[in-house]
Amino acid sequence: MNLRNVYETAELRRLLTVFCDLTEITITLFDANMTPIIDVNAGPWKNYCSTIGDDPTLLSLCKQCDAAYAEEARKKKGLVMYTCHAGIAEAVLPIESESTPTAYLMIGKFRDVDRRLSSPELVEEKAEELHLDKTKMLKYWEELPLLDSKKMNNAIELMRLITNEIINEKLIRVAKTAWTESVTEYIQEHIGESITIDDLLAVTGQKRHVLYAYFRQYFGVSPKAYIDQQRFIKAKALLENTQLPIGKISEALGFCKEDVFSKFFKEKMGMGMTPMQYRKQKRLQPN
Repeated sequence: MNLRNVYETAELRRLLTVFCDLTEITITLFDANMTPIIDVNAGPWKNYCSTIGDDPTLLSLCKQCDAAYAEEARKKKGLVMYTCHAGIAEAVLPIESESTPTAYLMIGKFRDVDRRLSSPELVEEKAEELHLDKTKMLKYWEELPLLDSKKMNNAIELMRLITNEIINEKLIRVAKTAWTESVTEYIQEHIGESITIDDLLAVTGQKRHVLYAYFRQYFGVSPKAYIDQQRFIKAKALLENTQLPIGKISEALGFCKEDVFSKFFKEKMGMGMTPMQYRKQKRLQPN
């Protein structure tokens, strides 16, 4: 069975091109496995990154760096700004929703005014570590876009708007198959019960290793992590849109005790607040 995602490439490229034109920053859409889907480049970065050349070891470090911070952003469920392995500033934002397969928007190859993420001293340090031409790297570093706090905040806000557009317009979606429909329908119908791997094996008719492979390929996570995501999405919707007591929501999502649900929401899903605190925060926010 060939599981795949559908990408509305023309509209996605249009959105990413608008971002690049407005910010002069490179932006790339990656799938769950950090394979680039669409890449829209701002010119100045090419000279800097050309110092790495075709060295497979250095290119591998680049991919490892991107993947590590994408995973951090996925766990955080939000944007992560960082310094890449070659000393320049980048940021990654996960794209996740109930109906959108995991993907990532990554921007990068720029300098920050306060030099917190990228500085001449850091570039020199990285050049020495990677055995690259220090003079050339510094020269090309000065050609990179320079963002002050306002420009950076605007770029981040634009990233978030693009992410919302991708989700709302379903520009990335699951290619429907009998397998995906049966497994997602089963999970939604039984979200308030204890769903086991054996249950999913019975529904899909797959062997255990195939089931795990399909979940990783299609949803970007393990079966357990996907079920957790769906419970978390349902929990937020119930907290935001209903008056149900926390205990009733906990019960509806299959948690044996309210404190277990609270720990799941606050710690496991990384919200840093209890369900009640989340509900109060949402009610205080303007419409």
